[in-house]
Amino acid sequence: MATTYIVDKDGNQIDASSATVPSDRHFRGAWSLSGSVISEDMTAAKAIFKAKSVRYVAHCLRQRMSCI
Repeated sequence: MATTYIVDKDGNQIDASSATVPSDRHFRGAWSLSGSVISEDMTAAKAIFKAKSVRYVAHCLRQRMSCI
């Protein structure tokens, strides 16, 4: 049977079956591994959120939609 690994933002990896994983996967790019617990690096999560927000506003502007 194949083993699935989770890799955090720093390249650290852990066997997925032994990790405590956040229930919200929207900020996977901000995951940080500490032992067997995966948590979100808030600085990285804020940067991801900002980038997603900028893309959404740009999309609204291109489509001439209200972003609010």
